[in-house]
Amino acid sequence: MSTIKDIEERRNLLDASFNAVLKKIGKVKIGEPHQFPFGWRKAAKGRTVWRILEELITQNLEKHYKDIGLTEINPAESEVGVYDLSCKVTGHNKKLYVNVMIYHVKLLVTTKSYM
Repeated sequence: MSTIKDIEERRNLLDASFNAVLKKIGKVKIGEPHQFPFGWRKAAKGRTVWRILEELITQNLEKHYKDIGLTEINPAESEVGVYDLSCKVTGHNKKLYVNVMIYHVKLLVTTKSYM
C-alpha cells in the first residue's frame, strides 16, 4: 500500500515529466489570424482546441518518455475512457493513470480582418 509520502513523490516526478515535455513542445499555434477572420468563436470555449492540445501532449509524452523521467508509457486504447495514458516514473514500479486536462489556454483572438 502506498503512503502519502510515496504518492506525493510520484506526483512530483510526474509533474516534472509534464513540465519537461511542455518545454520541449513550446508554443503551439493553431491557425493564422487571416485563416480565422472572425476569431475562434465557439471553438475558444469548447472542447475543440483542448482536444488537439491533449493529443499533442499525449503523443509527445509517448515519444519522449525516456528523456523526461518516465520508464513506461501506454496510451489509452479507448477515446472515451477515464484516462488518456498510463505510465511509470523512474524509480517507482507502480503504474499511474493520467487524464490530461487543459485548464488554461491563452487564445489570441483578433477582430481585424486580413481578407
